[in-house]
Amino acid sequence: MRVRAFLRNYWPTIMISVTAAAIGCAAIVMFSNMPPHRIVMATGPEGGTYYEVGQRYRAALARENVDVQLVPTQGSIESLAMLHDPHSGVSVALIQGGEHWCGTEIRSRIARDALLRAYVVVS
Repeated sequence: MRVRAFLRNYWPTIMISVTAAAIGCAAIVMFSNMPPHRIVMATGPEGGTYYEVGQRYRAALARENVDVQLVPTQGSIESLAMLHDPHSGVSVALIQGGEHWCGTEIRSRIARDALLRAYVVVS
């Protein structure tokens, strides 16, 4: 009897609390899946084409409040090595299509599709 009386008197408060908790959980899930605000990008050597493309990415993403740190490399092989090394801090690498890493081919189609999507952001 006490439980029914409690629920009858406080059901609006209980419903508001449950709704607020559900909204809070949804906000936590949503904010934990937000895109990064800092990207470390492995490029080619300074002065090279991939380094210039990296600078264009940095300029374009800066308008969206994303900090891009460019890491110059000797080429695609070193960029791939840094991308696969969890201790390098590199999260993105500009590589030449058709490069291999541990027997796994980075197919030109995948690289081309990624570049096409990326250039939409840059332009």
